[in-house]
Amino acid sequence: MFKERIFINREALKRVDNMLTVEDVKSLLVGNPYKVIVALDENIIVENQHQLSLFMALFTFEFEEDVVLYEISDNKGSIINTDLEALANRFIEYIDIGIVDRFPLAIYLKEGA
Repeated sequence: MFKERIFINREALKRVDNMLTVEDVKSLLVGNPYKVIVALDENIIVENQHQLSLFMALFTFEFEEDVVLYEISDNKGSIINTDLEALANRFIEYIDIGIVDRFPLAIYLKEGA
């Protein structure tokens, strides 16, 4: 579902495959500001191919456990607020009128970071 490498503006990003704890995710975000990209599979199909939504993950210790995902793909500027645990578990849940949708995600790191 998620490719090992993706490219944004000719810049390569490598998927983080190892299992991460909440503390690991926090360290990754703090140690690599603006270099962590989250790919979210919202089951959007364009021309028979999955189209991933890409977000820059923003975190500071002032957020405590919260993470802001700022969309850098089609709907530039859209924001999702989530938490470190969701990134560690590799899915985001949306609850809308009693219906729970879970969307898988992958964490990518800009190569050379």
